[in-house]
Amino acid sequence: MLSERRLSHNTLILFANNGFTAFLAFGLTVIIARGLGDAALGRYAAIMAWVLPLSLLTEFGIGTLITRNVARQRDDASHYLKMTYPVRWLMGGGIIAVVWMVAPLLGHDSQIIAGLRIGIFLALIDALFASYTAVLRAWEMMWPILILNTGYLTLQVVGAVVVVVMHGSVAGLLAVIVVADAIQLVATWGVWQKVKASRINSNLTHRPPLQRGEGEQKIFRAGSLLKQAWPFMVAGVLATLQLRMVILILQTHVGNEAMGWYAAANRVVEATRMLPNAAFGALFPMLAALVDNPPRMRHIFRQAALLLVIYGVGIGGMAFLGAKPFINLIFGPDFKAAGATLIILVWAILPGGLRGLITLRLYAYHREWWVNLATACALIIQVGLGWWLIGERGLTGAAWTIVLAEILLAGLLFGMAGRSGDTMSS
Repeated sequence: MLSERRLSHNTLILFANNGFTAFLAFGLTVIIARGLGDAALGRYAAIMAWVLPLSLLTEFGIGTLITRNVARQRDDASHYLKMTYPVRWLMGGGIIAVVWMVAPLLGHDSQIIAGLRIGIFLALIDALFASYTAVLRAWEMMWPILILNTGYLTLQVVGAVVVVVMHGSVAGLLAVIVVADAIQLVATWGVWQKVKASRINSNLTHRPPLQRGEGEQKIFRAGSLLKQAWPFMVAGVLATLQLRMVILILQTHVGNEAMGWYAAANRVVEATRMLPNAAFGALFPMLAALVDNPPRMRHIFRQAALLLVIYGVGIGGMAFLGAKPFINLIFGPDFKAAGATLIILVWAILPGGLRGLITLRLYAYHREWWVNLATACALIIQVGLGWWLIGERGLTGAAWTIVLAEILLAGLLFGMAGRSGDTMSS
């Protein structure tokens, strides 16, 4: 019962975090759409389609590794953080340099090129931020994440309003976002210093650290850290490509206006994922700590799966009834085409939620490469399917591509997990 109460408490905090951040991120999208136009929103989506995968490459899966391992041995947190600093700066700086050189080769739109050169600094800043939040999640201290993310998105929204009022460009908008991200990182470092001092004064932990699983070892060298984080990095890049590849394909078939319509529908779907994502953030350190208690893990897993199914069906039904008037109300009549896209795209939430849940369970049992194999197979199929469907049906084809890819990936992961006695046996 204690673990379930802690899970509910942490889920509630992360739900509030995701709720505030989704609301503010949604507001940012509306500001761009109404203030700068659908073409500007399309350019912004195209830029972020590059920035997000490159950010994951910079992050290299180290945050996920830290959360899993520190959840089982909490005293190692400071050692992990010290190792990540040089790795973050080396990888982030290298990616920034490469993007600055090759950006003109990625397209002919000067605004996209300029915005990409500015936005790529998010890759380094977000990677540094992820190291701190990984420890906070492992320690099951979720409230600082809520405060930091809410403050960051608030700065973004205020800055976007200033850009619109000054009739700025997409590049100016990205500059505002980068500055807000840097301020968030500085604030995060300050929070970490206070939290670390507090835990030292209270004898390190609010509950005893859990024992390591068999064969787990301390990692205090950067090379070893990268080696163990490597599969998480691959998994993150593949998962992001699965979601963003459609945007890259869509960009070759439609104009910036249509890209903006798809971005509007996709932003609504991302907002509805806030509750499942909150649960995942609270579940992962708990599942990692329960690998030596399979019955308890199975119980929590099945409860979470049932709730995800109920949630996905409910959201899909609501979208079927109200997606078109909602889009018209929020984004305006110029985004009418986004309504039909949203009705389809929202059904990715159900298989996507189950896919995320089984991924966490496989991660807890050190099955990272299983996830990578399944995601790579699904991605290959998605590229071919997406090129065909988008070419035939445009925006609705893009939405169907995402839904079918999520169903395929969830099926592959559950099939793989079903073959492992330590993950699914009764």
